[in-house]
Amino acid sequence: MNRAAGMSSYSKNWKAACYIRLSKEDEKSKGVVRESESIVNQRNLLMSYIEDNGLTLVGEYIDDGVSGTTFDRPQFNAMIEDIEHGRINMVITKDMSRLGRDYIEAGRYIERYFPEKNVRYISLLDNIDTYLDSSSNDIAPFKAILNDMYSKDMSKKIRSVLHSKKEQGLFLGKVAPYGYRKSPENKHQLVIDPIAASVVAEVFQLYLDGNGCHQIASILSRRQIPIPSVHNKITVGNAGVSYGLWSHTGIRRILKNEVYTGTLVQSKYKKLNYKSQKMTSVDPALWIKTERAHEAIVSQEVFYRAQRLLDVTAHLKPSKHRYLLSGLLRCHDCGSYISLTKKDAKYGQIYGRCGRYIQYHRFGLCTPHSFNYTKLENHILEQLRDMCKNFKVDATTTEKRDNSAKIKLLENEIAKTRARIDIIYEDRLAGVITPEDFKRLSAKSNAEIDALTKQLEAAKHTPKAQVSKKDREQAVKDFLAMKNPTQALIAQLIDRIEVKEIENQREFDVFFSFPELQTFQGGV
Repeated sequence: MNRAAGMSSYSKNWKAACYIRLSKEDEKSKGVVRESESIVNQRNLLMSYIEDNGLTLVGEYIDDGVSGTTFDRPQFNAMIEDIEHGRINMVITKDMSRLGRDYIEAGRYIERYFPEKNVRYISLLDNIDTYLDSSSNDIAPFKAILNDMYSKDMSKKIRSVLHSKKEQGLFLGKVAPYGYRKSPENKHQLVIDPIAASVVAEVFQLYLDGNGCHQIASILSRRQIPIPSVHNKITVGNAGVSYGLWSHTGIRRILKNEVYTGTLVQSKYKKLNYKSQKMTSVDPALWIKTERAHEAIVSQEVFYRAQRLLDVTAHLKPSKHRYLLSGLLRCHDCGSYISLTKKDAKYGQIYGRCGRYIQYHRFGLCTPHSFNYTKLENHILEQLRDMCKNFKVDATTTEKRDNSAKIKLLENEIAKTRARIDIIYEDRLAGVITPEDFKRLSAKSNAEIDALTKQLEAAKHTPKAQVSKKDREQAVKDFLAMKNPTQALIAQLIDRIEVKEIENQREFDVFFSFPELQTFQGGV
């Protein structure tokens, strides 16, 4: 039985639907609208066919400015819903590319969905009519593949154009970053948004003054300063919106955004492919950066100091107590961070111990390295002040801070954590720990390795930040001028402090960020 005979029994009364689609790519060709692809011309062509064949038009569905690589389109979905409810049994398009350019999905609709729903599909220019047993229908899959290849080729061309524009320093985002807005004269140029920019500048200042991200979020929320999403709505005239509450992640996002130094950073993410809307992260080495692309809100020096402090405190849990040397203290033997706790409430004494020992001492990992933090801090500040009084910038030295120490530390921690898994596995075999404890501890250790690996990759791709002689000299002057130096300033001067345990004695090595300040040792 041929297809026509099979369908005639239920299709005496055709209830036709015109489906029209126009994507942005189809709409433009060398900057002008192609009339043959316009909505009007598609409609005229389809209506002429309906009138010539005496068909009943039930509905017209138009997706304007929607790509054919996706079938999740508002009007297409509405048409499918009407098919499901039996309101439509015929779909007409100008050509198959209007139905869609994904050959897999287009084929599924033409070969399976429409026949199963007793729907007749007609593509006018392709001479395809599923009601007829025609040889034109047999080549439909090949035309679908050609349409898909066209989309792939178009996607490559568009990406190439966008990449070129980004390299020229043109902003291509849909929404300007908080603190900026798109220039009315040039949508690819960022200009200062005075109200939001003042908030951004204050966030950096509050952070460098010793306030944590949680504290800054609370300060802005109490003052009812609109969060970025609400601010954007307010600036376009929407009324009746709430202020919203700031979060520590939102504050951290501002502090990490290099756009506030006047540097435009683009292509951080990309689509998985031309058919998928899923976004994936791009290797930082491939980001497109344009310096001095727009007016800066904070200086490079302020941004650098903030990044340094963010790196130093990244592993610290939110706490009311943030000590001057928090994040700078390391265990010399295992490389983990030193944990600081305030145990003696009466005398306010603060003590430090190896973080790995605290967590895994029952497995014999590392030793306590316990010491009086207050005594250590006072001693280091005293020594640092004496060194800074005699500080002179070395005119022959161009210092560049790199991440070699951080990379070495992370590699060391990954190796130590893997060794820890080996130890607990041996304990499991020996019956020292239960299978449940082994699963829990090994899962936790593997999670740590994943987190450390991500930090290691980021550190390897972080560009070196040159600290100018002027900035080094200014940092030393600021330290000498402050009675109570800030954590941000200390983090700028000191790279790390390693605490050693030798025959029950505690010693430390202080490594400085500037070449003019020499490493010194001491006891505590």
